[in-house]
Amino acid sequence: MSPAVIHLSGPAGSGKTAMAKLLINALPAERFYHVRFDIHRHNTPHMLRVVSGDDGREKNFHCYVRPDIVFESFSELVPTIAADPQRAVIIAETDVHPCFRHAYPYDVKIFIFGPPPSIGELFRSENETAHAIDRAMHDTAEFAAELFGLDRVGPQDSAWVPALDSMDQELHAGRQTFDDFLQSPVGAEIAARLRLRPEFQGIVDSDVVFLNCSIRPIMGRLIDYVERIESLLTPLRNRLERQIYFAACDPTDLCDPKSEAGIQRIAEALIEARTSLQ
Repeated sequence: MSPAVIHLSGPAGSGKTAMAKLLINALPAERFYHVRFDIHRHNTPHMLRVVSGDDGREKNFHCYVRPDIVFESFSELVPTIAADPQRAVIIAETDVHPCFRHAYPYDVKIFIFGPPPSIGELFRSENETAHAIDRAMHDTAEFAAELFGLDRVGPQDSAWVPALDSMDQELHAGRQTFDDFLQSPVGAEIAARLRLRPEFQGIVDSDVVFLNCSIRPIMGRLIDYVERIESLLTPLRNRLERQIYFAACDPTDLCDPKSEAGIQRIAEALIEARTSLQ
């Protein structure tokens, strides 16, 4: 049996490490392996080192991986990190580089971020979104770079990337209108991603999303952030039939019902994942 794996991602300074510590104290598991992953640019294999030793319940690692072999690296690393997979939870903490979002079939995905200074730093404008969708429909390489973190798309890399050019030809041939495409599950997901600035597109992939209000005060603007994010997530919940929990709160304050509900959702997702593997 493989260990349960949580992907915890977000921009720098968003409270990921504090969130990891909270999960270790709050989740029902006997063993935790907290692994901080960073990008390694040199042409060498991944490098894994122990940050703090085994205290009987928690062990901490730091690992550098190359974006072009991140899939292979995760598949190799995950089984070797946990010596007792049936009782273990691995928390994979990463930044917002898109290669990490698809590196492994995580059991639960968490995205945490502090409120940007302005809503425009979180969302693209309508004009910018339209141009981003148009570029994605015409340029498979750019689509792969922004959504999957692939710097170069070759014949082997692009085998699993949607054939956007042929899809675009069908649209112009009249077999499917552009609006119909955007209403489809894949179109709704792509459009939702591209409404966001690249560093926040992990919101779309996640099971639990926290807007960390303890990072900086946002006062009266909080309602604007919440409404815009909910308007993004609601179509995904409906069209993709996905449960996406979102809360604007201090996620480490378990006295806050919003934070408590988010932790409960994470625990339930882990239980569901364990049950499905039995």
